[in-house]
Amino acid sequence: MLAASAAGGLCWLAFADNRDQALDRLKSEFRRANDFAESSDRHIADTKRVLSGKRCDRLTLALLGTPFELKVWRELLHIPRGLTVSYSEIAARAGLGQAFRAVGNAVGANPVAIIIPCHRVIRADGDVGEFNAGVDKKLMLLESEK
Repeated sequence: MLAASAAGGLCWLAFADNRDQALDRLKSEFRRANDFAESSDRHIADTKRVLSGKRCDRLTLALLGTPFELKVWRELLHIPRGLTVSYSEIAARAGLGQAFRAVGNAVGANPVAIIIPCHRVIRADGDVGEFNAGVDKKLMLLESEK
C-alpha cells in the first residue's frame, strides 16, 4: 500500500503491488505530486487501524475533489462495515436524485479507497462492479468485513 499526504492530512491511498507504478499513478492524478510526501508512520498506522475494523478518530484527510465528489464521499462514510449499498441508493441518500452514473464516477474518483469505503458500493443488480485496485481486492475487502 502506498499513501501520500498533503497539508497534514492523508490525500491519496492505493494498493501497490509495484511501488514505482503506484508513484506514477499518484503523479498522474496529482499534477503537483512532487509537492506531496509519502505519508508519515502515523498515517500508515492509522490506515492499518481502519483496515482492521477499528475506529480512528485522529485520521485527518486532505481531500481534493469537486463539491459533488466531496458530497458523495461524505455519504460513503455512513455505510456500515459489512454492508453494501447501490450507486442509486447513494444518490438518493445524498439528495442527488437519479444521478447514479455521476455518483459512480465520484465513487471511482475516491482518492482514499478503504478509508472512504467505496468498496461497499455495488451495482443495483448485486454485481460488485469495479474497483481501482481490481475486483479481486474489492471482493477480498468485502469478505474481510463480514
